[in-house]
Amino acid sequence: MSFLNNIFRILVLLSCAVSAYAEIVIDLYETRSLVTAQSAAARAVAAREGLSGVLVKISGRESIAEHPEVQRALSSAQNYVLQFSYESTDERIENSAGQSTAATALFLKFSPQAIEGLLRKAGLPLWPANRPSVLLWLVADDVQLGRYTVNELEVDEQVNKAAKRRGLPLVKPLFDLQDQIAVDPQGLWRMDQGMVKAASERYGADAILVGRYTEFSNGQWRADWTLTYKNNSVVFESDTASQDRMLASGLNQAADYFATQFAIVSSDNTSRRVYVEVSDITQFSSYARVLEYFQTLELVRRADLLSIEQDKLLFALDLEGAQSQLLDTIALGRVLQNQPGLSNVNVASSAHLALGREANPLQFRRYAK
Repeated sequence: MSFLNNIFRILVLLSCAVSAYAEIVIDLYETRSLVTAQSAAARAVAAREGLSGVLVKISGRESIAEHPEVQRALSSAQNYVLQFSYESTDERIENSAGQSTAATALFLKFSPQAIEGLLRKAGLPLWPANRPSVLLWLVADDVQLGRYTVNELEVDEQVNKAAKRRGLPLVKPLFDLQDQIAVDPQGLWRMDQGMVKAASERYGADAILVGRYTEFSNGQWRADWTLTYKNNSVVFESDTASQDRMLASGLNQAADYFATQFAIVSSDNTSRRVYVEVSDITQFSSYARVLEYFQTLELVRRADLLSIEQDKLLFALDLEGAQSQLLDTIALGRVLQNQPGLSNVNVASSAHLALGREANPLQFRRYAK
């Protein structure tokens, strides 16, 4: 106990406001473009296109380029570039005269701080980099082949491109013998939730997206989608003129859903204080990991340690979003877990004392590895 008290006396002096940034688990702020020349003009065009794409990934909004503040930023996109580099490729693209010419890859890395400042100023959402992983199952209905589970390299490449554009982490089925036994194309077509859940369990993804699609004789593609997350399912559909657009539509709608769940609207002045109790902290390394974890969450503006009681630490967190978003974000990680028997959701018997208050904090324990 004296050891933890000593930690507390030292670290209370170190507790201070932080602008917390989550670890970049995917390359949200980096782009790759093909250019015909290593010129400032070509770089300016690539910077504008790259910044537009990065803002879609970071905000979770496809239409973000229509915002006046964003349009102004796009006109000076190179101001948001931290660094750039070139790399030779074997690829070819058309130049301004329509002629095929050798292409060079231009890599741009944009400033997370500058982009967050832009979104904050414009009152636009920011979707943190800690995002739900999505396991994707596809089943097609073909006139000649019938219904079959889709496992085609061409489709895989299309799906990868669409997911990367939205910053959506995908998990791919292995399509090995175990999958072939567990997944029946007819069951996938029926959206058999029991079968899908059982077959998906081995992958440990946060969410499951099932798409069933067909191409009609007029060239139109129709798809129905079911996205399952935390035992809740949402359905949507796609009607497009090509397979590429149909697949992109499904992943876009999944990304839109998660952006509404996890994106935060930053503000310079407003925050909400939530109290969190974490137990099973008996070593300094465990304490340091929890504090660092809170400080890396973009939702958390400030993290303070308030008290220690045996193996329990009480933190005060100032949030730039809703308490429910904090709970969802914590559920994605492998740092904290709910206390056994507690759900961190108000029930009737305790509704008079809202969860998240100092007298009734959210309760977690260190994640058991």
